[in-house]
Amino acid sequence: MKELKVSGKAGKMRRASDDVVREALADLVPGGRTTHRIGGHTDWYHGAAVSPDGSRLITANRDGTARLWDIASGQCLMVFRGHTGEVVRAAFMNHTDRAVTSDDEGTLRLWDCATGACILVLKGHSGRVAGLAVSPDDRYIASSDSFWALRVWSLPEGTCEHSAAGINNVMSILVTRDGNTMVTLDSQHDILRWDFPGLSDPSLVANGDYWDIALSGDGEVVAAGRDGLSCFDVRTGALKRLYSLEPHKPYKVTTASDETRFVACCRPGETVLVVDSRTGAIEKQFTGPRFVTDMILSPDGKTLYTVGFDRTCNMWDIATGECLQAIGSTRSVHHLSLSGNGMYLAACDKGDTAKLWNLTDGSQRAKFPGATSVAFLESARLVVTGHDDGRVRFWDIDSGKEKPGAVLQAYSSAVACVLPLESGAFFATFARHGMPKLWSTEKRNCLKIHNRAGNIDVDTTAIDEDTQCMAMRRQGKNHILVCDLQSGDILATLTDHAHKHGNLSVIITGIRFLPRGRGLVSCGRDGLIILWDLSTFKAARSIHVGNSILSMAVENDGRHVVIGTHTGGVERWDLESGQREICRPPEGSPVAALALSPDESRLFVSFSDGTVRIIDRESTALVCSLWNVDDGFFWFTPPDEHAPDGWVWTDREDLLHLVEEASDGRVLGAVPLTDERRGTYIMTRNNAAIVQARLKGLDEYARVARRYTRALADEQNRVEVHPRPMLPGET
Repeated sequence: MKELKVSGKAGKMRRASDDVVREALADLVPGGRTTHRIGGHTDWYHGAAVSPDGSRLITANRDGTARLWDIASGQCLMVFRGHTGEVVRAAFMNHTDRAVTSDDEGTLRLWDCATGACILVLKGHSGRVAGLAVSPDDRYIASSDSFWALRVWSLPEGTCEHSAAGINNVMSILVTRDGNTMVTLDSQHDILRWDFPGLSDPSLVANGDYWDIALSGDGEVVAAGRDGLSCFDVRTGALKRLYSLEPHKPYKVTTASDETRFVACCRPGETVLVVDSRTGAIEKQFTGPRFVTDMILSPDGKTLYTVGFDRTCNMWDIATGECLQAIGSTRSVHHLSLSGNGMYLAACDKGDTAKLWNLTDGSQRAKFPGATSVAFLESARLVVTGHDDGRVRFWDIDSGKEKPGAVLQAYSSAVACVLPLESGAFFATFARHGMPKLWSTEKRNCLKIHNRAGNIDVDTTAIDEDTQCMAMRRQGKNHILVCDLQSGDILATLTDHAHKHGNLSVIITGIRFLPRGRGLVSCGRDGLIILWDLSTFKAARSIHVGNSILSMAVENDGRHVVIGTHTGGVERWDLESGQREICRPPEGSPVAALALSPDESRLFVSFSDGTVRIIDRESTALVCSLWNVDDGFFWFTPPDEHAPDGWVWTDREDLLHLVEEASDGRVLGAVPLTDERRGTYIMTRNNAAIVQARLKGLDEYARVARRYTRALADEQNRVEVHPRPMLPGET
């Protein structure tokens, strides 16, 4: 392999790009290439499955994706995108490199685990598909939904060959090893036996307070319930063994492939018990994760995998009870704000953490745990954060101190929103269970408490200093209260948005006042943008955009608004003409928040996949993206002619997942964490100078990237002409 030498000044590393990168990495994967994956799940886990050979794990997540993981390294090999709802369950095929997933909107998808391609889409269910199983010979997929239907699909055509309706909601499906019997657990906690695949002659195996089931050989099913672990004969329903695990109450159970052990997750205390299947003796006990939704044993029975509402996927050593690895999740950002000089970006995520990034060098400036809202107080050079403990905290922007300069106890409940007034000389606070308050920034005292509207649960708010009005949406309500900013008197209640949209009862997602008192604009999941006349408090114009709107920003001209949709699109609408301009086409991941830079040259867009993307307004080109990791920072750029996989800049190299691909795009596997190829790849891709140049602008990026390409091409040529001397022992 050719040696790639990279030189530069202290604290800065020069990186290869374009052809240099390709040459440097060409011989790392014969006939293929090394590439990378970034990101992770952003919500809680519903389900997981382990491949038959025990080398890979697939996770199903509420964020609408499934991910394929290399177990040995913990790296993400593949992201399966295509479901429009939460991904609920996943299962591997037994004899092919494929997997099947189900969602909460009635759809199943069959995936190629080598390419990530969706091979087949199975439609016919209504609602959440919580039961999923594959027959041992891979000829059938069995599934069940929340509307009391069972279906059996034949492969490879994907035809629904058998179905059963009018039954209780089936939560779990198992198929015996001989492929002739199916066992189900339903919402009434009944265990049923079915002929498979025909679904004929269902018979009751057992009824009682059971929460989960697993097969122990072809003839036995073990059920986790209030009385402990109960073992039943599948054919006769006879209770063969009952293991009382008092004081533990098992609610999840799985079995070892050799049928010698059961593993149960129990309450209270989220205790994991390893139980001898023949005697009921507890072999091992350890504290596991909270709120487990699914658990699986590896084929060799040595490792337990758990996923759940705690947003983590954990791998446990059964012999020691040690957590070998935890795959966490990132949080999507629901609020964005920029400083007046455009130097800093502030964001609040769904984990109630606010963060501050420097947009000049990309570094994370500060992190504020427990923060539910954040705003810039420009005149005082301060950042103010509202917290879940009801306090308001003040932070010096420039000092970077980890402790606040001042703390105010504003409410006894969580602060929902903080809004600056008069460039930060004053600010307003809104609570989730409290009254709006106005404060002096300099004196840190409360000037007014608006109690005319009573104790309100405010969710979406806006203030207009020109008209001295404030607008609020009560949480869970679909009307807007407009109040006088000084007196707190209710001036109007605006009700033109739909009261319900599908299964959603909360409709209004954005409220903004237009500059210079030109009106109030609101948007919502009903797909409406409504312009309100503040002199009459009537709707002056309604625009139906044809998609659910989740976020909105208003331009300084007071005529245009930018919206983010549920399908991931970003659109600019003219409030006067009703004309639309596409800023970014739909990408599938919902847009959670929007913000414009002070000069409106850039648009900051937060997606539900945990990323914040910076878009150039004039060209609509993607400048750079920020991944909202819990600790540290992670920037990445889109692929281009200088870097076919884009650049990254991060202090979290552990979150960069390296994958080997064949020339036809098939995934061959993960690059081990200790492999020298990983160091070479990261050396050429983790580039602070390149990403910082891109943050400054696309022209600056092109200049710097070309300079680096030329310099490193010269360096590469020098190495080829004057190779390093061989060390003793090298051949």
